[in-house]
Amino acid sequence: MFPGVDEDLKGFLFQGAPQEHCAWVGDIFSLTENAQELVPVRFGLQDFLVGFTSPQHEAANDPELLLTYLAGYADGFVPDPCSRLVKFARVESDQTNHYQPDVWKLSVPEQVYQFSQTLGLAVASHSEGLPECQQYFFWAASASLEKLYKRTFRYIDRACLPGEFKPILASTGVLNGYQRT
Repeated sequence: MFPGVDEDLKGFLFQGAPQEHCAWVGDIFSLTENAQELVPVRFGLQDFLVGFTSPQHEAANDPELLLTYLAGYADGFVPDPCSRLVKFARVESDQTNHYQPDVWKLSVPEQVYQFSQTLGLAVASHSEGLPECQQYFFWAASASLEKLYKRTFRYIDRACLPGEFKPILASTGVLNGYQRT
């Protein structure tokens, strides 16, 4: 999961979530100043956290990996300091199973389109709440996740913030980026 997230914080983030089946997006929570924000999401009865991490914070965790990705997958593109890397995870995941598909899969897989819309609402909420953040990036751990993230940003462009985001990196199958126009 995301560093610094414990059971008390999870309880706090989801305290306003409806208990019935729903698509709910909570408020933005700053985990650390200028480094990471979280948006809680309930989809059906499954809880997720959408993390928005600054590249500098991510680099502090593993600077060589970030630089390698940027050089190898983005032709050396350097993100804006206020940009964010977008990741999501099931609330019950931890560092050992964070990226395992059987941990984050939906209880009703046929609702993946609706789930991508819910993720889109979380990104749009973040974008509106932190207007200084103009760039969003994601590293797709699989082809399915890349498709999900692309669908999410198409939904943002069509329904949430029409015409406000455009792709800024050539699609590489690993690192993708969008910038607010």
